[in-house]
Amino acid sequence: MRVNKVFIIVLACVLVSSCTNVITDKDAKTTPQQYVTLTPKLQQAYSVPSVAIAVIDGTEVEVQGVYNIDDLLQTNTSSLFNIGSISKTVTALAIMDLHAKGLINIDDPVENYLTNWSIPDSQFDSNKVTIASLLNHTSGMSMWGVPEFPISEKLPTLVEMLTNKTEGDLDIQLAHEPLTKWQYSGGGYAVLQYLIEEVTKQPFHIYMKENVLNKLGMQNSSFLLDRSTIRASTTPYDAAGQPMERLAFTATSAAGLNASLKDMISLTNFIIGTGSDNLLMSRTLFESMLETKDISPNYGFGFESFEIEKNVFVGHSGQNEGWMASMLISPSTKKAIVILTNGTNGIRIIDELESIWFCDEFGISCGNDITLPAKLEPKTIENYKGNYLSADGSSATLNFDGSNLFWQTDYGYEFALRPSSINTFYFVAGDTELVFEISNKGTVVGFTRIRDDDETIFKKR
Repeated sequence: MRVNKVFIIVLACVLVSSCTNVITDKDAKTTPQQYVTLTPKLQQAYSVPSVAIAVIDGTEVEVQGVYNIDDLLQTNTSSLFNIGSISKTVTALAIMDLHAKGLINIDDPVENYLTNWSIPDSQFDSNKVTIASLLNHTSGMSMWGVPEFPISEKLPTLVEMLTNKTEGDLDIQLAHEPLTKWQYSGGGYAVLQYLIEEVTKQPFHIYMKENVLNKLGMQNSSFLLDRSTIRASTTPYDAAGQPMERLAFTATSAAGLNASLKDMISLTNFIIGTGSDNLLMSRTLFESMLETKDISPNYGFGFESFEIEKNVFVGHSGQNEGWMASMLISPSTKKAIVILTNGTNGIRIIDELESIWFCDEFGISCGNDITLPAKLEPKTIENYKGNYLSADGSSATLNFDGSNLFWQTDYGYEFALRPSSINTFYFVAGDTELVFEISNKGTVVGFTRIRDDDETIFKKR
């Protein structure tokens, strides 16, 4: 069974039989063979043009570089990727830095520092929404994921977003009593963004650049998506493997940071303690960010945390449409892996490459087969497209783009599927499978959706 986290390369081209465009730093060490042979196959299988990866062991960066499956791509270790919710980790560092400077106290109600916005009235006590509770998602705030907007549209301001003028069903509000349970809230980090602007009297992206990113050695990174950032960035690709319009965030604190592989190595070095000390805060204060509580056993202050076979790992994943990223660290061994991808299907690549890392570095779940799709002719895959209906009235639409199958949701988004056999397909994101039923005449009559312990039968209409 492959290791699954609780939440959400480099070498010379001559070593790869079907050569890909690999851009590497001169001082990079030789990449382990399994990364070399597997990564291009995964990119082709899941239609992800660029993958940046770093494998770190203490002060040594064992792997550092970028795979490109298209010779025309110029993505390199300085190119920017959107890193999604890893943005929260950097935002949390900024909050703790302000705490260390005495400008805020994380145990105070966040409203003590806000002037032009307050938490909407509800049946719950907003005074219990402390800065600390926003950092570890125990505040009771709603909005799991923050909205993204086409870059061609005018973005709402942060105050407009916080005052519920743009979000509809995603309004920021108290969904339950604070400090009673853990519930992930990108909206809570939007409030932290506003807190930083209120306390520092600076736009969020400017304060973060001058006082956090530069101090961490992340000189190329930016929370501002302007022309310069876009020019330095890779292009995002959707689940069908097609380039897509760049999407932007108002709540950049939660999901809007654009970072390069080199910068992510600098961030990782700071986290494991091999970078410059005391740039932001004392080591003791930083390590307190990794601590979890009974109410949030898998999340500290801006860090996901989990344990496998007595090995503790911290870090964060980042998942936005067109981008998938992961930063995973073992604090006790100072080992880490960072993976950045410019495709929605990059989540599968991250899962497979991290499984190698778990096995090689920690002996966890070794011997698992890496998942690569079965090779089926497009005309065979096309047979499975169509509309399906379950006994309870749930419907499913499967689309075909000439090469691959997709599950279309009611809200228009498509999840990519790949075949594992002639009649079994799996979701690229997650462990759900579809097992198709084929009649004696060779026609598709339905499928069984297998998701965890739940099985639902759908018949073709």
